[in-house]
Amino acid sequence: MLLALHANLTDVNDDGIKSIILQEVDEASDLYGVVLLALDGVYRKDQGGMCMEATHLYTPNKFVRGLTKGHPKALFGASVHPYRRDAVQEAEHCLELDPENPYSPAVVLFKWAPSAQQIDPADDACVPFYEFLAERNVPLLCHTEAEHAIPTSDEAANRFNHPCRLLKALKLGVRVIAAHCATAFWSEAIEQDCFEDFLCMLRESEFLYGDISAFCWPQRIHYLKAHRCKQGFCRDWRRHRWNGHRQNPNGAIRARGQGRTCGTDCRKHKGYGGFCSDRA
Repeated sequence: MLLALHANLTDVNDDGIKSIILQEVDEASDLYGVVLLALDGVYRKDQGGMCMEATHLYTPNKFVRGLTKGHPKALFGASVHPYRRDAVQEAEHCLELDPENPYSPAVVLFKWAPSAQQIDPADDACVPFYEFLAERNVPLLCHTEAEHAIPTSDEAANRFNHPCRLLKALKLGVRVIAAHCATAFWSEAIEQDCFEDFLCMLRESEFLYGDISAFCWPQRIHYLKAHRCKQGFCRDWRRHRWNGHRQNPNGAIRARGQGRTCGTDCRKHKGYGGFCSDRA
């Protein structure tokens, strides 16, 4: 992360990291907004509090919400584990207006990383949280397929990343954004690739959307190239379709080294014809 944000070891403290992140957001002229994501810890259905020994990464909602104050382009992305006894209450709290921050008054989405947080999206225990999201029309951004960034303390939890486990949420009317569209990071020959399953689900559900933020990586470009003419990724709430623009790898190559990280990724996607509109 330090390399990506042009930082050094002296910046490894809360204030230094906050400054780097917010400067990155403020200077991303290509973007209208950037969602900063919290990540809840691991919870067990038979336990009251967070299971710290099973939690690899924990970023509290309060911390991330605090980052957005005074920064119009920094949007609050919360994370609430559905096995928490106070899951709905915590989600409600995240949606409350913040009088100190007129630019980002409440959460814009909720984030799950199923294997890392050991959440089974197909579990009936998730239903109250799903019903809350559907009622309040707040999307769920959920990681799908191979997770390399955040380890899990239970390897069996990797099966929770399959997109089909989100069918219960979709049937209950939750707007789900499938992070990385269930694609393999390295290769379909090495790890499971459920991209075709995702495309089938996308055609069948009006509530499913695909996030292509990781598609500027060389390992994933071929998904755009092979499937760009299929019905697929939705870039806004009104339509489901693939961008019909011709692929332009040279445009993505030229984007490298221009500006800071967020803006560079945005220009790479535009270079590859990855956006359906100019507003990313």
